[in-house]
Order: sequence, then C-alpha cells, then structure tokens
Amino acid sequence: MDKYTRSLLIATVSISLLSSCATIIGGNTPTDKTTGTHYGPATIADGDTTLDSNRYSALTIRGNLTSTKLVISDDLKIESNATLTKVRVKDDTEIGGNLIAEDCTFEDTSKLGGNGNIKDSFFGNGLDFAGSQLELTERSKVIGNINSTNPNGATIIIDRSTVRGNISFAKESGTVIIRNKGNLKGQVINGTLKNEQ
Repeated sequence: MDKYTRSLLIATVSISLLSSCATIIGGNTPTDKTTGTHYGPATIADGDTTLDSNRYSALTIRGNLTSTKLVISDDLKIESNATLTKVRVKDDTEIGGNLIAEDCTFEDTSKLGGNGNIKDSFFGNGLDFAGSQLELTERSKVIGNINSTNPNGATIIIDRSTVRGNISFAKESGTVIIRNKGNLKGQVINGTLKNEQ
C-alpha cells in the first residue's frame, strides 16, 4: 500500500470516529498514537463534533463541541457551544457560545461569548465573558480578572471557588454573588457584590 493510499485510509477511519455531522481537515489521531510530547496535527472540523481522548496541536470547531480528555498544545477555537470534561488547553481559548466545563484547565487567555457553567476548573490568565450568567462551582479558580462585556449586565456566581483578580462589568447592572466560602481576592468594578455565605 503506497503512502497516499494509507493516508487516505487513515483519514477515512478518523472521520468515522467523529460525529456524522463533522467534516475534518487535518486529522484525528488517537492518544495512543500521540503520547508524551507528541500531538496530532492542527485540526479543523466543520459542524457539530464529538471527540474523546485525543491530543492536538490546535483545534478549531465550526459548530458545537462535546469532548472528554483532550489536550491541546496551542489554541482552541469553538464557534458555537462547548461541553468539555477533562480538557486542557495550553494556549488561548475562544468559545463563541455557551460553555459547560468540568475538571478543565485553560492555561492562557480565555474568551466566552455566552453563558458559563464551570465546575472544578482552572483559568490561568483571566476570562472575558459576554453572556448573562457565569457560575463558578466546586473549587474552580480564576487567576486574573473576569471582564463582563455584556452591555445589558450579567450575574457572576462564585460558589466554593476563587477569583484572584478583579471582576469588572461593562454597565453598573452587573452582580457578583459569593456563596459557600467562595472567595474574591480583587474588587468588583461597575457592579454590586452580594455575599450569601
């Protein structure tokens, strides 16, 4: 079997591992082929996509992403909504819609275009947030500032979690609610702080 035929066969099998709505450009190399410091190629998927136990140098999804156990060495960009479990992004993250994250690590800058339901996750360089509600629960931690850009105001809930920076709102209608030993190390700018401990 020549190199071209083998590459075509691998690409065909890789596409079948993903959601039937997705078209993959770049590849989908399983973790057992890309262990240690090795990563699969930068990958673009058109349409809603489901991925499990993979490593990519970069990943762009033109639709929704549902994923478990991903490691991305560079940027992650999702145009719509994301449901992520045990995902680690070593560079920038940009999600156009809503984010549900559990046990995830976002090491560099993060931008969220919709609402966020964040459990036991880490943001290493702040969070820009455009939705109407962001909830940090179960020992989540944000190092740096949270900036709400929603012109209609937003609610940010810190429940058994920590924000080591300021929280600022685009308008004075923003609210920060602290519950269950939540901790805000900085200030609330252009908003109201409610302590429900």
